Amino acid sequence: MRDRIAGRVVRIAFPSDIAGPIMPLLRSEPAELEAIFGAPVDYVDEAPTEGPRWLVDLQPDAPHNRLHWDDATCALASVVRDGEGFMATLQMIHSLVTLQTDEMTDIEETDLSKAAKRLRQEIARGFPGLEIRSLKLADIEPMAGETLRMQDLECMVASLQDAHTAVRRVGPVYNPPYAVSLSATGATFLRIPQDSQAYAAGVRAGWSLEIDDPQGWRDRTGAPPHVHNLVAGRRAIALNGVVQRAFIAHSPLGEELSWVEDARPFNATEIMQTRMVGDIVYVRLQNWITGLGVEERFAEIIAGYRSGQKLVLDLRGNTGGNLLMAKDLRRRFLRERTLLGTIQFTRGDGTLAEAVEIWDEPPTNAWPGELIALTDGLTYSASEDFLHGLQGLPHVTVVGQPSGGGSGRPRTLPLIPGWIVTMSTALTFDRNGHCVEGKGVPVDIETNPFVDDWRDMLGARGAGLL
Repeated sequence: MRDRIAGRVVRIAFPSDIAGPIMPLLRSEPAELEAIFGAPVDYVDEAPTEGPRWLVDLQPDAPHNRLHWDDATCALASVVRDGEGFMATLQMIHSLVTLQTDEMTDIEETDLSKAAKRLRQEIARGFPGLEIRSLKLADIEPMAGETLRMQDLECMVASLQDAHTAVRRVGPVYNPPYAVSLSATGATFLRIPQDSQAYAAGVRAGWSLEIDDPQGWRDRTGAPPHVHNLVAGRRAIALNGVVQRAFIAHSPLGEELSWVEDARPFNATEIMQTRMVGDIVYVRLQNWITGLGVEERFAEIIAGYRSGQKLVLDLRGNTGGNLLMAKDLRRRFLRERTLLGTIQFTRGDGTLAEAVEIWDEPPTNAWPGELIALTDGLTYSASEDFLHGLQGLPHVTVVGQPSGGGSGRPRTLPLIPGWIVTMSTALTFDRNGHCVEGKGVPVDIETNPFVDDWRDMLGARGAGLL
């Protein structure tokens, strides 16, 4: 496909009734598709009839969704049943090139050995982070054994040390709001919010938590070494496909408490908490979720700015969410047109495309004061995209610990019935050439982020910020 397209423009005609919600994101980063095609892309309203093009063919009664490349006509077609099917074909474009085929479908593999073989091919030609993690493809193999098990594929992908890249069960997941460190022998609470169910039960930071097979969780969890304990702890306490889960914790003095954790999705009052502390505006942002009033609340905060005010944005435990929302909010903390860094996308042939500079500029209603961002190892994904380019600016100070290390634009593919695989497709670098993947966004002041009061977190080194 790339040979047929080379030197030409790929015109993309996605109908608004199918692709409308995703189009702002696609337009914001054309470099991803340009890396895959090896050619410029142009979004058009009318479906072209000749030349390199990507069209949508809506077939509600189609047996499955598929992405098809016609080499003779240079036409790529998303043959889909509905909008969800269209989104599935967007995830397939990397695989179409990576696996050197003319057609991909959303049909799962039925044989685990074939699924493992495909995974290894996808990693070899589509995963962007082996070198930065000092890994070799020869090390990425499922565990040897008479019978290949699903957990072998989980461990194989986990060895890539990327929390975005994982084999996962299909179904809803609820992550309780705790920071838990998981070692080979057990789990320890590092942070328990005061409005949480564990806190109401009497559990406090420093208590141990009963977890079955902690080393198994660690083996099946991929994450950079500096946050592996935290990410494995988060996965081990998740509610996977259930709305309740019972837990037992022990105090350092031997007291035992139990409680039932209920799945409580974010609501408008929980997603963003704000309060005034003297001349400081403190904002706790739990996740990047649109439609809950976050953008409007930030507009109110900026409109009410008083001279000399500072904004403390607490992103500890914020594992991501809507990328466009994070990028839009980042813009509000710029002072001028700014080089934020660079990004490299995978081509699907085992190489990375040339680095693309990321620039942005402030809107008219930007925050004019200083920004203090609080981070920990669970500050991840879209939160890192927010910090990307802000960290290092004179009016921005990042306090805490380096973030999780994964702003890699993951895609999702079906694997076998009941299981999917997610895989990163990019490496992001700050303006100094520091790679976010595997290392995280660096901090200006390193402190312990697992304290009850954010002001205590600043400590002696950060006290002068206030």
